Amino acid sequence: MSNEEPYDPDLVKEFFHHDYVDRGMLKWQGYYLSDHTAQLNKQAKKRAEVIQPKTIMTPAEIGQILQSAFANNYAVRLQLYSNASDGHLQPDVVGHIAGYYETQIILKDGQKIDLLNIRNVKSKD
Repeated sequence: MSNEEPYDPDLVKEFFHHDYVDRGMLKWQGYYLSDHTAQLNKQAKKRAEVIQPKTIMTPAEIGQILQSAFANNYAVRLQLYSNASDGHLQPDVVGHIAGYYETQIILKDGQKIDLLNIRNVKSKD
């Protein structure tokens, strides 16, 4: 369009109504590069992975390991009871214990975990 021609909204409407063909999702396929598809495949594989349950520990055993890890500033690896909608176990939670609050432990990253939700704990060496 040159500077001499006035803007015509009807011409624009006519173009989009009769001449322009939207290719739908085809126009976005070029954005899926190999690193995108590799990441999508990695996520799908991770979702399909089933985590094996560890031995259920007693509250006394859990408390003893947590207390020792807190006192000696060791990292711990916690397997929690399932909170997932599919019933599968989630990956272990790993971190240092920053403190306790009522029936929860607080990790240094700020995550709060209910003591009754812990099924297994190990010192992370």
